[in-house]
Amino acid sequence: MEISFDSGSDVLYISLKKGRFSKARRLDKETILDYDSAGSILGMELINVSNRMHAEDIFRVAISMPPYPAN
Repeated sequence: MEISFDSGSDVLYISLKKGRFSKARRLDKETILDYDSAGSILGMELINVSNRMHAEDIFRVAISMPPYPAN
């Protein structure tokens, strides 16, 4: 996963997996999901992100995951 922010365009992109883009689906006027040809989500684009989040929160990422099971 990769998260990028374009301050000039005020767009935050969350890339979930690598793949070839096939289509996009607009969830609302400021949220777009990108899909591959198999229908898997490649990423999510958040437009006008500074209106949706405080600027300092754009760069703060917290990851919470359950413990990875031992083999």
